[in-house]
Amino acid sequence: MNMRIGICSVIVILLAAIASRSQDLDPRAYVWVPVDGTLIVAGGGYSAGSVLTDPTLPLEDLEATVVSGSLGVGRTFSLFGVTAQALLVGSYASVNASATVMGQYESVTRNGFGDTRFRFSILPIGAPATQRSEFGKVKHSTIV
Repeated sequence: MNMRIGICSVIVILLAAIASRSQDLDPRAYVWVPVDGTLIVAGGGYSAGSVLTDPTLPLEDLEATVVSGSLGVGRTFSLFGVTAQALLVGSYASVNASATVMGQYESVTRNGFGDTRFRFSILPIGAPATQRSEFGKVKHSTIV
């Protein structure tokens, strides 16, 4: 237990030295699951309709259609005897937009990859690395 507290203290000190620019709250990022598991994540979205713009811009009747998709893979593993997870997700989007710009109808289509995301999470307290066959037998407690 003392080694675990020492490791957590070092991690907290190192992370405190890094400038934080944003925060992303994902409720499933720190869930305790058995190690040596692989997960595949897929998602998609579709949105179409009118877009509100600043009234001072020379745009009228702006309409847009956005189609997006994402695909990712994650892996759970043991790190120093506790549960850890790595996740990599990529996305792609297609946007079709049209508007009247200074009295003339214009339309544009843009396609491309979004930002690739990588997440690494570790559960240093309350989540020992456990195989699937042993997972149901382990007493579950508060996870940090």
